[in-house]
Amino acid sequence: MSFTVVDNKLKKVDFNNVKMEQMSIEDFLQLPEVPMQRNTEGRASKIKVKKMLRVLKAPHLEVSLVKLVKDCVYYGKKYKKGWTAIVNGNTRKYYWVNNLTDKIPNNVNATIYFVENIEEVRDIYNMFDNPDSSERNQEKLYGILSGLYNFEPNCSKVIKGEFLTGLHYACYKLDPAKYNQPNIKSENLPFEVKEFIEEIKVFDKICLTPRNWDQALVCAALMSLKRYGLSNLKLMECFKRIDQRQMDTTVSEQDGATHICLEWKTDEKFPSKGTSWNRPNGFSDTVPFALYWIEKFMQDKKQMQFGRGWETTATTWFDEYHKMNNNLNKIFDLTEENKVAVSA
Repeated sequence: MSFTVVDNKLKKVDFNNVKMEQMSIEDFLQLPEVPMQRNTEGRASKIKVKKMLRVLKAPHLEVSLVKLVKDCVYYGKKYKKGWTAIVNGNTRKYYWVNNLTDKIPNNVNATIYFVENIEEVRDIYNMFDNPDSSERNQEKLYGILSGLYNFEPNCSKVIKGEFLTGLHYACYKLDPAKYNQPNIKSENLPFEVKEFIEEIKVFDKICLTPRNWDQALVCAALMSLKRYGLSNLKLMECFKRIDQRQMDTTVSEQDGATHICLEWKTDEKFPSKGTSWNRPNGFSDTVPFALYWIEKFMQDKKQMQFGRGWETTATTWFDEYHKMNNNLNKIFDLTEENKVAVSA
């Protein structure tokens, strides 16, 4: 059966910002990943990917690159004109570099897209790796951490992005007006990571037992680091106790770390801990509970049970933090005004 286009009114166009060329394997393997690339090593270990790539086939030679036609800045990082990166073919590169295929090609057939900024790179990347189908938001977190912030996590929980919902709820409590929707949008992930990037780096170090940190405890950890500081020794002691489930049940009045460890061991108060914002046993219960007892630990207060008002702990957690920042901003504004007055 043949088809003929009759009276086609669609306009034909040429794309001058696309080029195809054959590239040596040596040149291809020198190219970096795009900054939003997922965890390539993690994806390469999946069984279905192994089956697909372990034997070299002709379609594997088709790769896609992006090349900047001018300097640009993306989330504070500078990219020079001529910067070239792999947008489609990073997993194959990983296999070829690590000798995971039966053969390695002499050349690849590269389609090069000439772009003006990294936003265009992201759009092209999403065409190949659709975030709604082949890539979960959790996987995108790794690309943001490594590509935008040059941070290579060590903790498996951070590498796999298994802190996403906890991060999202922490952002909501930090700025309820800005992050007011339970649904996580992939385009907002760079902004959410930026809010807690330094706290994420510290959490990566303290999370030695990933199974002991569910999303609620991750959220509480990020919020506590934001409030008490990144190197607070008392807070580090609390996190170590939680990570190792170290508790003292020999006394009736117990410290905050013991209360948290007991609840996450017995599930007595919240039997089915979830990540819903408003349902019972969700974040609206577990996060303020954890924060309440972290605060008591920081205050060296021991109690038999929590007191009144514990439910609002997460809501008021950043009140002093915001007040301090507002005061600093006022001081900065006054300093700038004085500089202007002196120069005048």
